[in-house]
Amino acid sequence: MGASQQASPAAMGRQLVGYGVALLSVLGIVVAGGDVMNPLYPPLMRLGVGLCLAAQALIVVECLRPSRLAWVITAAATLGIVFITVGLLMAPPFPGLEWRTNIWLGPVFQFLILLHPRPRRWPWLAALSLGCWATVTVVHHLDWRIQVLDLVFTITPILTFAIGLACLTNLLLELRLSQMRRIHGEQETRRAEMLEAERRARIRLAHDSLLHTLQHIFRDWARPTPAEARELAAGAVADLRASSQSLDRHGWVSLRAELQPALTQEGCVVEFSGRDVQVPAHVGEAVVGAAREAIRNVVKHARGHAMVTVARFGSGCRVTVADDGPGFDPHAPPGGRLGVTEGILRRMEEAGGHAEITSGQFGSTVKLEWMTEPFGRPEPFGPMARTMISWLPLPVLAASLIHVLVFDVGPSALGVTLIWLLTAAVSALGMRQLRRAGLKSWQPVALTVLAIVLVAANYAWIPREGTNGYDVWTPSLAGALMVLALPGRRLREAVALAATVIVSTVASCVIFLGWQTVVGSQLGSIMAVVMYVLAPLALATGASILATHAARTEELHAAQRLSTDLAAERDATRLEWVNSMRRLAEPFLLDVASGAVVSTDETAVKRARLLEARMRDELAMWPNGSGITDRAHALREHGWDCTLDVRGVGPAERRNLLTVMSQLPEPMPGQRVHLTHRQGRAVATVTDPSFSMEQWHQLADDVDAVNDEDFTQLRTPAASVASLVEGSTQT
Repeated sequence: MGASQQASPAAMGRQLVGYGVALLSVLGIVVAGGDVMNPLYPPLMRLGVGLCLAAQALIVVECLRPSRLAWVITAAATLGIVFITVGLLMAPPFPGLEWRTNIWLGPVFQFLILLHPRPRRWPWLAALSLGCWATVTVVHHLDWRIQVLDLVFTITPILTFAIGLACLTNLLLELRLSQMRRIHGEQETRRAEMLEAERRARIRLAHDSLLHTLQHIFRDWARPTPAEARELAAGAVADLRASSQSLDRHGWVSLRAELQPALTQEGCVVEFSGRDVQVPAHVGEAVVGAAREAIRNVVKHARGHAMVTVARFGSGCRVTVADDGPGFDPHAPPGGRLGVTEGILRRMEEAGGHAEITSGQFGSTVKLEWMTEPFGRPEPFGPMARTMISWLPLPVLAASLIHVLVFDVGPSALGVTLIWLLTAAVSALGMRQLRRAGLKSWQPVALTVLAIVLVAANYAWIPREGTNGYDVWTPSLAGALMVLALPGRRLREAVALAATVIVSTVASCVIFLGWQTVVGSQLGSIMAVVMYVLAPLALATGASILATHAARTEELHAAQRLSTDLAAERDATRLEWVNSMRRLAEPFLLDVASGAVVSTDETAVKRARLLEARMRDELAMWPNGSGITDRAHALREHGWDCTLDVRGVGPAERRNLLTVMSQLPEPMPGQRVHLTHRQGRAVATVTDPSFSMEQWHQLADDVDAVNDEDFTQLRTPAASVASLVEGSTQT
């Protein structure tokens, strides 16, 4: 199947049908092999049969490994049928003489008509075969009933495979159309998810490197020495500059090899245990980042000692980071939730994994788990394919009807008629159910049991002596039931049902008729049952394999196309982010790294605190915070303790916020302002203390304001319907 990844649905269907034709060719060689050695047949006829069987052997080779042998197969079959005819015409009539087109030439016609439908090949071979058949029949006065059945059972497999081929073609077309519709519908969602993941990756970079460094500089306890601050700042600058390069990695990596150097650099005593696990590169990056965040929390709160265990978890991995610190509430971790939420939980979710944090008085444990997603089995048959499959029993039922009409096949004509009508009725109900919604789980089992009962009953009522194989007629009815039962089943179910029918039929045939009938007859032998069971089995399993293969291929191609389409936009987003972060943080970090600014100086501490707040605003509002974050930073520089509680603003909201922020006068000592946007209004709440009278009189008339002894609240006027519509349109 690997070679057919880019093949058309018709080509993939022909490939699968070719496997079925090859299988029937093998069965034909087994059944007709005795004709080559039969001493009653004239030598020239046996030579002709040998040539026909050689053609079938070449068919097997051609179907499994195409080698342009169609003309060789046609020539061998042509010479074979000519030698058979000449040999029979030269010999006198003898007991057991019959013309076996369905065995000698049936697979050849299946191969040429279904897989190589060239007008110069099979039509003249069919005309030659019919002419030779008619000549031998007239000269030797062969039983016309046998000759009719011979032609019927030559045509039946061709019609069955033709319907199967059309079914497979429609199946794959239907599947591809369904995949295209689904992929088209999901493309925008996946695009937004990928861009959001890229944004969060940039947020994590800023948190893990930039904010981490700034927090160390301005924290009130255990501030780093100037040398340590220079090292931290240099590392943050290096991380920031390296982030302008592509972070995409491919292939699989050793998880332990990735974890050890990353975690031991965090200033923590880490004990590693467990076995190594191979994971995709992007998963390894997520696990390492989450584990590093957990180790940093250990350094801050748990005396800097941790145990890290790496283990296989199902088809994925599990990394456990444990410490013996004082513990904390994982739902409200100290110092805010950004590190735990973004650095651990969200990071693992975006990689398709899961993080679990537990904590108590004896320590904390962080479990990072990831497992490969099981590939969902696609529904193998849609409405169009099910309709095509429902027609599969018709050729077999028609052949069976002709069989019972031209032969006396049972002890009672009424009984045979009732059996045929009952089977036809069950098949009609199955066809209807298949077209409407597919068979329920119990219905294929019921059809299989009925098929076994039909064949066993047929064997039971035939006398052990005197059977010529043509009075074994129910295998075709069993085949009509099995072509409904097998398609659409899972591989194990289909193989189990097919094996049950074949084994039960062989056992019944041996018990009631003897082993000679199992291999000695062209129509009534077990080979007929095998043919009718294996053909739908090939369709069932092949359709499932092709459906799964096509689904995987389409998913892969869609992912590749989407990745290509988004590469430029993603890179532009990344470059814009990095340039913004470098513009904001790099000058200060370079000053610290070079020693131009001493980290312990109060001016540097204040600058680090302001820059850290500015970075948090940028993280929260990226990429729509232009202007607002600048204004918030200016307010802090003028003495305001400013909190910006806003996410994802549009143009109208941005204008409202800037309007309110521009109305804030010079602050009083300790004065705080909380900025948000709700119900179409920008709101600024001032506390500790509220506005003084002097501040109140500086307000403009176009801002609603409420002044209380505990707080002052400024709001833009309620948005009109027109402005809301304009804002949503621009957004």
